[in-house]
Amino acid sequence: MMDDLFNNVNVWHGDTKISIAQHWDTPSDRLNGEAAVQEVGIIPDDGDWSSMHIKKYANTLDDLIHALKGIRDEIEAKKYNESSGESYARTAQSATGSTT
Repeated sequence: MMDDLFNNVNVWHGDTKISIAQHWDTPSDRLNGEAAVQEVGIIPDDGDWSSMHIKKYANTLDDLIHALKGIRDEIEAKKYNESSGESYARTAQSATGSTT
């Protein structure tokens, strides 16, 4: 019965796994549509869930989209900072053969 109180969806952005979660305290809370926790998190590669980066979202689609975009932007910024230093524009030019 407790499994009914947890709703998790895992998706990938590149090689980074993301968790979209909704958790309820009681079955009646789930029926009323009031989640105790709604969050999007970057699942750590090292398995240390205490270091998981989390963004909370409210009960609207716009807020969920905002949280997902924030997580995506953090992943892309981290990957950019760990790269060889090429900017997005230079990477796009290399991919297309453009030199502008």
